[in-house]
Amino acid sequence: MQAGKLKTIGIALVVLSGVFWLIIPVVHLFNIPLWLAGTIDVSLFVAAEIVFWVGAAILGKPFVQKMKEMFKFWRRKSS
Repeated sequence: MQAGKLKTIGIALVVLSGVFWLIIPVVHLFNIPLWLAGTIDVSLFVAAEIVFWVGAAILGKPFVQKMKEMFKFWRRKSS
């Protein structure tokens, strides 16, 4: 497979992960039993994490390093 296609697939997976996160609160707007909404929420959470990390693995180390730089304020400074 070509590198350009793999990069596109990786980006699509990372974006899809974000879509899963956005769907989680929407589930509760529907009139469904609470146990079903919870099951859907957990399933979407797990799917979002798996899809994100598969996309990150496809995009490689530079992507992970950029993500670390973007969110470096979350990491504690060791002193």
